Amino acid sequence: MARPETFKLEELPPMIEKNTEGKISILECDGYSKRGKFLCNVCGNIWEVKDSSRIIRGLCSCKQCLRNSEKLTYEYVKEMVESEGHILLSSEYVDAKTNLEIKFSCGHTHFLCWHFFQRGRRCVTCGIKTRSDKKRTKESDIIKFLADNGLEFIDFPNGYKKQRESFVRYKCPLGHITTRAVMNIYKYTTCKKCEFIDLAEMHSGPKNAFWNGGTTLIALAIRNRITGWKLESARACEYKCVVTGDAFDDIHHLQSFSTMLSEALDSLGFDRRVDRKSYSEDEFELICEKFLQIQNDYPLGVCLRGDVHDKFHEIFGMRNNTPEQWDEFLKMIDRGLISFPKEG
Repeated sequence: MARPETFKLEELPPMIEKNTEGKISILECDGYSKRGKFLCNVCGNIWEVKDSSRIIRGLCSCKQCLRNSEKLTYEYVKEMVESEGHILLSSEYVDAKTNLEIKFSCGHTHFLCWHFFQRGRRCVTCGIKTRSDKKRTKESDIIKFLADNGLEFIDFPNGYKKQRESFVRYKCPLGHITTRAVMNIYKYTTCKKCEFIDLAEMHSGPKNAFWNGGTTLIALAIRNRITGWKLESARACEYKCVVTGDAFDDIHHLQSFSTMLSEALDSLGFDRRVDRKSYSEDEFELICEKFLQIQNDYPLGVCLRGDVHDKFHEIFGMRNNTPEQWDEFLKMIDRGLISFPKEG
């Protein structure tokens, strides 16, 4: 095997000048095949190598010059960006991974490097919205869900924004009309009135856990007469839970419903009867009128998320609740004795 050529140090500068046509000069060199430091006379780049032989022989050129020769021009990048209707705000192009300021055709301005632009990325704001819209529950999805459960869609009373902030009105096969928060229709697949009817059939008479001497079913019947009170209470609470700020599930009576019903029956001199049908139509109308009058003497209800409502009754029980208990409940929250994390 032939031994490699050897050259004296003083022979190397004229050799590299000849082989590179004067484009590269030696700054430091320990030997032909050893460490060397070189200067590019074209771009001014200085670099070091462990083996100087390939550069001295003219087989390797300046890498910076090579990169510059392959680099895109600012004019080309500007033309490509603006051919799609965007505006290039940056005044220079450095390289493919340096951010460019672009005003996109949608009107939003963002920084995006050429590397990602040529791979198809565009406006960040519009991209987020597009991905969000793909996951968003659409009006058509809600209408189809209602139809699949035998319910007839009527409208979105306040318009449809997004699931957690919108209400939907629909009709059941029996003709009852219900308005619910959109997020709750997946939990309750029937109308509110039918739920009361089913509840009455399942829990009627003295065997009911909340039996109150015959007022259970009359209470269910009267609850169907307080829709206006519920809407007014929801409006006062801005249609959200007053504790968490999330969408609400229930409207809580600050003054116990059963207490107000007992007041109405006592003031009229009526006894507690087994069910609604035990009262004549005139008697029932008198009871409703008196109940609504008494209810208006107390504060409106408060909108609560389901777990908040359950916690209140867990602490204070299900009967004879008062506004004072509600004030105490709020104080417990303020003191950190109980807490309710926001959803989402």
